[in-house]
Amino acid sequence: MNKKYYLYAAILVGVFVTGFLLIRCAVGARVKPLVFSPSDRPTESNFAAKAVAIAESMLGIPYDPLMGGFNNALGRRGFVVCIDVPVTAYENEGIPITKILKDSAREHPEWFEISPQNSPNNPYFYRRVRNYYPLFKNHPDLEASDHPRPGDWAFFGRFHIALVSSIGPYGAYRVVEANPHWLHVRISTQEYMDKTWGPAAFFGRIKNLKGLLNPRNKGPNQVALSRWLGAGE
Repeated sequence: MNKKYYLYAAILVGVFVTGFLLIRCAVGARVKPLVFSPSDRPTESNFAAKAVAIAESMLGIPYDPLMGGFNNALGRRGFVVCIDVPVTAYENEGIPITKILKDSAREHPEWFEISPQNSPNNPYFYRRVRNYYPLFKNHPDLEASDHPRPGDWAFFGRFHIALVSSIGPYGAYRVVEANPHWLHVRISTQEYMDKTWGPAAFFGRIKNLKGLLNPRNKGPNQVALSRWLGAGE
């Protein structure tokens, strides 16, 4: 094969990828994460189902190949990275997980690998899987489990994450993930995740919902949730 063949092939691939990203960008500009109305607030008993519904509402949103670079240029156009799926699900459920991470980093810096490159003063600190990993391992109102449930955060090491959407009859699970290989948010099987990222390190979930809904943790749905649960009384 001559060099001209490779040049033509590279041009075709470039055109395809560019077109794909443009289409995804247009889709991403229209798709909005689900926010529940006051009459449909999540409750302690259906929290997981609501979290999954929010994550699935993000299907098709494009993955940010710049990973937040250039002042989050693509993020402002609707692109996401892997951590945005579970964070969006929790934030829209009334659990301000980024603020919980911020408070924890200030009160328990020993939980985290803090450095000049990974500082709580950097906004990227709150979009890095590596920082939520120890949060679920150490926070008294969160927990890490070896067995998945719908609504769990599935940690694949310290650099990739997804949200468990369902469990099959034989225990195999599916996740909603912002996939950097497929360049969009999609449903992936456990088999795919194991082959691509390796087995999940653990599954993070809420241990004490009331504890996360104390007055200092103000999320978009927190007031209604607190009233329903009697939190903060």
